[in-house]
Amino acid sequence: MLPSGRTQDIIPVDGRNYKVSVVDAGNIVVFIHAEELGLKGMETPGRLKETVIGCSLLSG
Repeated sequence: MLPSGRTQDIIPVDGRNYKVSVVDAGNIVVFIHAEELGLKGMETPGRLKETVIGCSLLSG
C-alpha cells in the first residue's frame, strides 16, 4: 500500500522539497497538502488551471 514503506516522503522538484504521501491501491496516487503548492485547498477548478496546471510538479 505504501511503496516506499513510509507514510510521508519528500519529493524534490525545481529546487524545492514537497512533503507527499504515495499510496499504491491498484493505481499509484500521490497526495499533497494544498499549502505545499501555495494554495488554500478551496480553489475552484478554473483557479487551479491558472495556478497549478503546467507546473513541473504535476506534469508527466
